[in-house]
Amino acid sequence: MLANSAITEANTLGARLKRVGLFKEMLSNYSAIAAVYVGYSNGDFFLLRPIRSEGDRNKYSAPAETSFMIQSIEHVGSALQGSYIFLDSGLRELKVDPQAEYPKKYFPRQRPWFQEAVKTSNVITTPPYLFFANHRAGVTIAKQAENRQAVVTIDIELDALGKNLAEQKPTPMQGWQLLMIRGLLLLQVDRHLWWMNLDLMETRFS
Repeated sequence: MLANSAITEANTLGARLKRVGLFKEMLSNYSAIAAVYVGYSNGDFFLLRPIRSEGDRNKYSAPAETSFMIQSIEHVGSALQGSYIFLDSGLRELKVDPQAEYPKKYFPRQRPWFQEAVKTSNVITTPPYLFFANHRAGVTIAKQAENRQAVVTIDIELDALGKNLAEQKPTPMQGWQLLMIRGLLLLQVDRHLWWMNLDLMETRFS
């Protein structure tokens, strides 16, 4: 489970990289998931996102073989160091791109998903908002780690979720809401209900 995974206690980039396979598993199984990440109570940050299009590769100046990208903020001494790390489909490192400005622009502890998650032991779901990295609309599902030193999180893009659920038969409903119940992600929009089986996600956040 992500909430009690060793990655929530990893205090260096090297230690976090050893646990990235769990993140890859979630991203590979569900294309609606835009990113899986951990925000740490000391301000560190570790994220894995899929690179699924040529547009994404161009945006980040990623090598042609890139399938995944890590965004990292870690303490090195008393300073914060940012970096992007590009990985192929087998999680082999292709390129490391230092990002000196990244820790000056992004503050995980100030993000709503972090601040809400640390108030409870339950899973929280944010209202839809524009993601910091790509300005696409989505929601964030987060849970405080059992050690209370980190928050584990996934981002779900609404456009991607809609494409994944487009073939599901709609059921008349009213209002808007996003729910996760017993392994099902339920998206209710404009009097219709779509669902997708997310047993893996529920297991990781239980």
